[in-house]
Amino acid sequence: MKDAGKSERLFPYFAFVAGMFLGWAGWSTPSFGQASETQPVTSPAISPPPPPEAIPDNVPADTELGIPLGSFRLYPTLDVRAGYDTNVFASSAGQQTGSAYEAIRPSLDVRSDWNNHMLNFGGYGAFGFFNSATSQNYQNFGFNTDGRLDIYRDWYLTGNAAFTGTAESLGTPDVAQTQSPSIVYAVPINVGMFQRFSRLFYQVNAGYTALRYSDFSQLNTNALSSGSRDRNEFTESLRAGYELRDGFDVWLQGGLNQRNYLQQVNIAGQQRDSNGWSAVAGSTLELSGVSKLEAFVGYSQQNYFSAGVNTGAVIFGLGGTWNGFQPLVVRPFVIRTINETVFTNYQDYVSTTLGAEFTYTLGNDWQLNAGATFSLLDYTPIPGTNAGAFAHTDDFYRVSLGALYSIRPQFQVGPLYEFSAGNGPDPNTSPNYTRHVIMLRFVAKR
Repeated sequence: MKDAGKSERLFPYFAFVAGMFLGWAGWSTPSFGQASETQPVTSPAISPPPPPEAIPDNVPADTELGIPLGSFRLYPTLDVRAGYDTNVFASSAGQQTGSAYEAIRPSLDVRSDWNNHMLNFGGYGAFGFFNSATSQNYQNFGFNTDGRLDIYRDWYLTGNAAFTGTAESLGTPDVAQTQSPSIVYAVPINVGMFQRFSRLFYQVNAGYTALRYSDFSQLNTNALSSGSRDRNEFTESLRAGYELRDGFDVWLQGGLNQRNYLQQVNIAGQQRDSNGWSAVAGSTLELSGVSKLEAFVGYSQQNYFSAGVNTGAVIFGLGGTWNGFQPLVVRPFVIRTINETVFTNYQDYVSTTLGAEFTYTLGNDWQLNAGATFSLLDYTPIPGTNAGAFAHTDDFYRVSLGALYSIRPQFQVGPLYEFSAGNGPDPNTSPNYTRHVIMLRFVAKR
């Protein structure tokens, strides 16, 4: 990399500062929670989001595609789907409702092509329509940006921000509505700085996420309404590490978080604000510039103001991309976190999610896709509650298998099958369903 002080461009400085306030390019892979979007299994979205080191890098765009736009490159995509869902409402056996459906998923990525600095923009939509269950229609969207400002060799600033709207679909973790999905609007913003001194390095990050909810149907009687879920979340972290050899780092990281609800006392008479901390040790391994894996393990604790109690858990994570065999790309993911819950008789839940996604290129025309996710949600009852709550675990499974045939580099078509299920022992809050989805996809890229 050239020293930033030698850059002849002034525009990147201005564009990066402006872009930091426009959107977010955090975890762009679709979430486990969006079963209604019938996307191949991908890394799960966690609330609060995991630290950046737990997030796999995005798969690079096809270099044969893209539209030059000055010193940027534009990547538009249109994904159209049609298929059948055997259990639209994620109901138990004997109560299932099936429906044909259609989905349209446009997206647009703009990426810089500079020697120094970086600035990317993006936007997407996900619009689904169920012919026999219109209450489950959804209109998801997002606008994002991320960037890097190079100060000097091995010293740079980063930033990302976004505005998203996402339906909380039935059959996904910690969901309480009975018909039309509730919508969560999120504005996550993150800034950070990285600097390396020979083999020593440090990284500082600070994040803010505004979460606002809208309900469009009756809720579970043990659930909080949208106004009682609105909150602001803050995170701060510091990592320090050492490079044992080229591409192999070990590090320690400490983090803090604050979760502040807009309603100091919610509709159930509860005060749910809390502070938390975490301490982890981790390692990053990069091989030949094509594979990068990162893992960590440690401990986290969330302290609640009103109840005077806390939830502690061993936490761990794994993320990255392995491409040691050229036609195959493997993206494993593992993440364990302490999360807020929608249910009034539970304090929180510890979520443990593991899985992987696979992409295999067969010749020049076929691409095979597969993935699997398994999630455990361990719920902690509020101390002294008399609402029948008890410590228990809900589990969720999801498996997908698909193929895409390239008519031309810009056009692909192929089938996708997905199986998902949820199980749990609480009759008031736990899911118990199985679901099959089969569809035909048409993908156009430029």
